[in-house]
Amino acid sequence: MGIVTFLIRRKLLTFAGGVAAGLILPTIVKSKAARKAAVAAVAKGMSLKDDAMAAYESIKEDAQDIYAEARQKAGDCDCGCCDGKDAEAGAAAGAGAGASAEENA
Repeated sequence: MGIVTFLIRRKLLTFAGGVAAGLILPTIVKSKAARKAAVAAVAKGMSLKDDAMAAYESIKEDAQDIYAEARQKAGDCDCGCCDGKDAEAGAAAGAGAGASAEENA
C-alpha cells in the first residue's frame, strides 16, 4: 500500500464520515438531551468568558497603576505637580501608609 492509496482511502473515509454526520446530526440535535447539553456548554463558556474578562480588567488596572507610579517616580507625570525627588518621597510615604493600612485591616 503506497502513500497515494493511503491518502485516497483517508479522503474516502473522511467523506463517508461527513455524509454520516450530515444524516445523523439533525436527529441528535433535535433531541432534548442534546439541546440541554448544548445550553449547558454555552452557559459554561459564557461564565468562563466573564471570569477571563474580570481577570483581564484586574491585570490591566494593576499595570496602569504601576505605569502611573513609574512615571511619577521618574518625574514625568502629566499633572506637573512634582519632580522626580518629590515623587520618590511621595511613593515612600504612600508605601508606608499602605503597609500600615494593611496591618490595621
